[in-house]
Order: sequence, then structure tokens, then C-alpha cells
Amino acid sequence: MFPVELLRGSDIASIDLLAVTVRAEATSELCTAEGEVKTAVTYRCARCLVEFPAHLETRFREVFSRSPLTPEQEQAEVVHCPGDEIEMDPYVEQAVVLALPAQPLCKADCLGLCPACGTNLNFRVCGCDIQEVDPRLEMLSQMYGKLTEQ
Repeated sequence: MFPVELLRGSDIASIDLLAVTVRAEATSELCTAEGEVKTAVTYRCARCLVEFPAHLETRFREVFSRSPLTPEQEQAEVVHCPGDEIEMDPYVEQAVVLALPAQPLCKADCLGLCPACGTNLNFRVCGCDIQEVDPRLEMLSQMYGKLTEQ
């Protein structure tokens, strides 16, 4: 099961069980693990808050070393793992988190919610007058008004 703490306060409603495949290849010095993660995710649209399903698929690659790392290996992000077994969960979780969109949208042209009444503008127009000027841009609005009067 995916860690619940990653879902709190996010645009993710749920994540199905992960299907993970890992192929490892070891030499006397290094072990390379390459994997693929597939799952279904239910997101909350960042604009309209409607939940929608999407397929998530991502790949990852990690290199591990039993012996202490050289400066070159540290720069190449080789992971020191002195034991005989490697716990892959953190690397799978990292791959999933990096593959999640920062702002999931139900559709590219999602109109979002009316800031005045909360109506989902993808389904109907509310008629609210929402021509509010950002206070930081009020001076520009006044200058534009003066220019259009001339």
C-alpha cells in the first residue's frame, strides 16, 4: 500500500495498488536495478476539484555499491548498500512521487470554479461579475483607464 502521508493535502484522491517489476544485474562491485511502476490514480482537478481517473506509468534506475563510495560514484548518485538485500520501497515511492503531476487537470482547457459563487464553469456559466482587479495591479488599471479616456 502506498504511504497515506503522501496523499494528505494533495490533489490525489486515491492510488490503486502498484504493479512493480524490477530487473537487477550485479557485478562484483555494483548492482543495477531497473524497474517499472504502473498504477491507476484518481486525481482531484487543481482547477475545478472534480475527481478523475488516470493511468500512471514510470520507470526508475538505481545503482548500488557494497563497498564505500568513491567521489565519482557519489556524484553519479550511486547508493551505498553494504548488505546482501536491498529494500526497494523507497526507490519505488520516489519514482511514483516524481511522476505525479504538480497540478493535475481533468482536461487541458478546464475552466475551474467561479471565485464568487463556486459554480463549476465547465458545466454552466454562473453570471457573476468577477472583474476584480488584483490590488497589486490597481495602479496599472487606473493608468489604463486614463489612457483610454484620451
